[in-house]
Amino acid sequence: LKDHFAFVIIDSPPIMAVSDSAIVAHMADGVLFVIGSEMTSRSVARTAVEQLINAHGRMLGAVLNRVDLTHNAYYYSQYYRREYGHYYIKGANAKSADAKSA
Repeated sequence: LKDHFAFVIIDSPPIMAVSDSAIVAHMADGVLFVIGSEMTSRSVARTAVEQLINAHGRMLGAVLNRVDLTHNAYYYSQYYRREYGHYYIKGANAKSADAKSA
């Protein structure tokens, strides 16, 4: 397939369900691990990654799928304000100071 295509993406079943994924992981150039948000526990995800590594799969990264952005919207907005809000306040104060000096 490498002779004909730049990329080949193989969607395999969950590694914890069947052994097909471990076999495909060994033959593929890399594995992109897809995790269902609030569907997959950390321990199950950790075990699945260990199985892929034991099968000599080359981990390229992970995708967190099916994220409900409305579920944690309040928490995220509070975090965003706490971490990044001061940038906007500084910017507004700098503009006010420039306007007063002009």
